[in-house]
Amino acid sequence: MNYDAAAAGFVRVAACSFPVRLADPQANAAAIAAQAQAAAQAGASLAVFPELSVSGYSLDDLFMQSAVINAAERALTELAAACADLPIAIVAGAPLRAGHRLYNCAVVIAAGRVLGAVPKSYLPNYREFYEHRQFASGVDASATIHLPGQAEPIRVSPKQLFDIAVTPSADAARPATAPSADAARTATAPSADAARPAVVPPAEGAATVTAAPAEGAEAPPPTGPTLEAPTFRLGVEICEDLWVPISPSAEAALAGAEIIANISGSPITVAKARERRRLSEVQSAKLICGYVYAASGKGESSTDLSWDGQTIVHERGELLAEGPRFSDAAVTILADIDLALIRQDRLRQGTFDDNRAAHAHRTADLQVVSAALPPAQDAGISTITVPLRNGRLRGDQSMARCGAGERADGIVQQAGATGGESDDAAGQSVLVREIARFPFVPDDPERLDQDCYEAYNIQVSALVQRLAAIGRPKIVIGLSGGLDSSQAVIVAAQAMDRLGRPRRDILAYTMPGFGTTEATKANATALATALGVSFEELDIRPAANQMLADLDHPFAHGRADYDITFENVQAGLRTDYLFRLANHRGGIVLGTGDLSELALGWCTYGVGDQMSHYNVNAGVPKTLIQYLIRWVIKTAQFDNRVSATLQAVVDTEISPELVPPDPDGEIQSTESAVGPYALQDFALYYTLRFGLTPSQVFFRLRQAWEDPERGRWPQGVPDADRRGYEPEELLHWLEVFYQRFFSQQFKRSALPNGPKVVRAGALSPRGDWRQPSDVPAGLWRREIEALRSVYGGADPAVGPGWATGARAGLQTADPAERQSPEQLDPIHGAGFD
Repeated sequence: MNYDAAAAGFVRVAACSFPVRLADPQANAAAIAAQAQAAAQAGASLAVFPELSVSGYSLDDLFMQSAVINAAERALTELAAACADLPIAIVAGAPLRAGHRLYNCAVVIAAGRVLGAVPKSYLPNYREFYEHRQFASGVDASATIHLPGQAEPIRVSPKQLFDIAVTPSADAARPATAPSADAARTATAPSADAARPAVVPPAEGAATVTAAPAEGAEAPPPTGPTLEAPTFRLGVEICEDLWVPISPSAEAALAGAEIIANISGSPITVAKARERRRLSEVQSAKLICGYVYAASGKGESSTDLSWDGQTIVHERGELLAEGPRFSDAAVTILADIDLALIRQDRLRQGTFDDNRAAHAHRTADLQVVSAALPPAQDAGISTITVPLRNGRLRGDQSMARCGAGERADGIVQQAGATGGESDDAAGQSVLVREIARFPFVPDDPERLDQDCYEAYNIQVSALVQRLAAIGRPKIVIGLSGGLDSSQAVIVAAQAMDRLGRPRRDILAYTMPGFGTTEATKANATALATALGVSFEELDIRPAANQMLADLDHPFAHGRADYDITFENVQAGLRTDYLFRLANHRGGIVLGTGDLSELALGWCTYGVGDQMSHYNVNAGVPKTLIQYLIRWVIKTAQFDNRVSATLQAVVDTEISPELVPPDPDGEIQSTESAVGPYALQDFALYYTLRFGLTPSQVFFRLRQAWEDPERGRWPQGVPDADRRGYEPEELLHWLEVFYQRFFSQQFKRSALPNGPKVVRAGALSPRGDWRQPSDVPAGLWRREIEALRSVYGGADPAVGPGWATGARAGLQTADPAERQSPEQLDPIHGAGFD
């Protein structure tokens, strides 16, 4: 895998199944080695093979034959030697004897050594299963064994985890893209003659057992002064271990395992594949981990059973990859697991570690074996391209091939990306997973419908509760004809319907100012009329002229000076009128500003649209509001007249309309000032939900937005908006995001009440987000500058070739007059939308 992706927090895994040869461990080891090499060529750092894959699962009493046991033990050391130079860890199944018992083991191999063996804890002995007949339960196993040809002994115990360090090549060190401390653990590769350190349980110390490299092998090259080796912690369980109420993987996760490998035999019966998939999904969600599952397939005995070779990868409850079943050939599926999200999720969910403390008696004796993978270049591996296509692979789809030079048969198309492992000049790699362009907007239509249903009803039910609790007041709302106020008024209409109150109790006002266009004014009028709410026009321009004159503003003397004061006079007057109207008419002011505007501070503080009595949109990002309105249209929540007007609103460019159109008729563009909402909502999601560093956010931005042909788009995105962004553009708007996000916290510290809507979080100081108002963005912006030195040089807004349209936000009449992030006025806001 490209090191840039590893530094950003990703590790590529492979779930593998192949036609096993029963009672032929040497042949199976050779097949595993070949498949592991293909997975390594495709950038994987971990390959997981089925249960007892070295010998075959369906041998019954032949497991008790010394010929099989001896051959399996020899095959393991041969497999380790064959893969010594590969930058990949392998988990495969084999029968191993320890003391007077035989164990069904998951064997972990890396850097030319068998690191350890984890025996199966829970042996099925019901219906078609008779594993107790041959094997002992590994629940309490604790033994040390010697494998033929391997100098050092290995442990056979369920009480062990494995820290696998992904070692970069010598030329991979780029200070600008080095991972932060919370994105990676540091692992140091031991020298060839390093002594094994004492075993220390995780509860008492850090990583514990270090696997020495193969004899004669050199230590990996130094990684440079600023580059750490990303390390993932691996836990292992076997088949039935997943099906019991409290599985070994739960303890492994509490002890720090971020990826769980499940090697499975699991003969197939009708509907069992669905059950496996559900178990893997739930386990990955509960344990906040990546879960890699590989089951036995072709070659196992059909005396009484059949086998499908199911392969699955889940992460935090999300399906990343699933391979075809009943294949006659080897199957390898690839997926990139996001360790950064796993680590941040666990860090935020304090109950996860509380649970660890409660079960410390079960996890304190877990020991950790550490190993550093060889660099890919040292193994002579030149990463190949994995051809991928849109859409998630399902079990009934066929395999694809990949290759450069020798073909790596069995690599399956995966994860909705278009492209594969490839590098550009700045070291970007294409992930074998899809990074959603709109993280608040699912690209799956069914899930999007469900999310919109829930979001809309969260807003409506919250408003119903508030109105019922405070004496059934009327609702006063400023209706601009834009997205946010339109969403708020249809929520209000639905709330009144549920309360059995007339919609006339909604008092909507359109308040044209100096930049109001006929189109938005017409939208506001048509929507209010179609909904049947009370509606009036209140022209704020006379009052605005008077205030500007009282301020001796240049505009009052005939100059076209459209500064912040000019804009905020209008925004403030609108809100002032609404509050006084609420006093006068017995109502409350319903806020309309959305989550994205609150994040960017795109609202006028105190006397403007930052303030209301209750804000139903405060938890809804701008990108989702567009889809909420589309969902309201699609599901006919209102009549055709309302739907037609809402469609016109969605089709209107986002603008505060505080400045008159220019001589060419161009209106003021919000996205030209604060950036495309698609990009800013992306940055908000990964900052608010996961606390990622700027370089980690930037890496994901490039994956999602650099190539418009890569990955899926949600339904309803116009073709004209399906565009890509150059790295320099992404960096520019990312810097704007951080500067605005930090400088505008004082507005969020004084937010009115409003419901949380999306799981990613809200910005209420009484909910998800607490931040001092005077913390500068310097730490984050310095990382942006370091990235810019690699990816773009100077700020693109003052460089050539950046006039890409108002919606891209980089047009400027005079680059010398462009506002720098330092010059962004913290009070500057924008009307209602």
